[in-house]
Amino acid sequence: RAFYFSEEYLRCLFKDYGFVTKELGLCCKQVENRSRELVMNRRWIQAVFCTIGAENGNPVLRESSNDEGSVQNEVGNGVLLKRCTEGEVDISEGVAIEMFGISVSEDEIIDLSFGDLNFRIKVLSKEYQHTCKSTGMMLWESARLMASLLAENPSITAGKRVLELGSGCGGICSMVAAQYADLVVATDG
Repeated sequence: RAFYFSEEYLRCLFKDYGFVTKELGLCCKQVENRSRELVMNRRWIQAVFCTIGAENGNPVLRESSNDEGSVQNEVGNGVLLKRCTEGEVDISEGVAIEMFGISVSEDEIIDLSFGDLNFRIKVLSKEYQHTCKSTGMMLWESARLMASLLAENPSITAGKRVLELGSGCGGICSMVAAQYADLVVATDG
């Protein structure tokens, strides 16, 4: 599998912009839609970082073990994230509610607000999101989190040129970044 950036490049990139990488790793999840006889293998690089100088502040992040077969330490209230060794990661819906403030919904219209910006995005209902091999027909929870982070910290993109790889059909991160950046180019495969 090929990725756009190496882990070391991402660590350096975060550091250049004032962030210390606490954890960085490959995550894997296999999504199956039995009614359509379809199995999708999802892989992504996921990182936990904090601002420089806050390494010892709250929240306290415990170091995870580097053993391939180990289970990472707690994330929240006893919810565990298993390291990618068998091609599957199980993250409960409770984590999405706790971390991103969203619940599982059957709605096809999603209303989002980031400061003064309001978006209404029409997406496939959750029932049909995993019916094709494409991942672009859904609004990822990570996009909501990143858009929120960008809206609350405009200095991240202010006066800069931004290239978003894999913006998806919603493109909310690019739309938030466009409020402060000199130029934003959103791409998706």
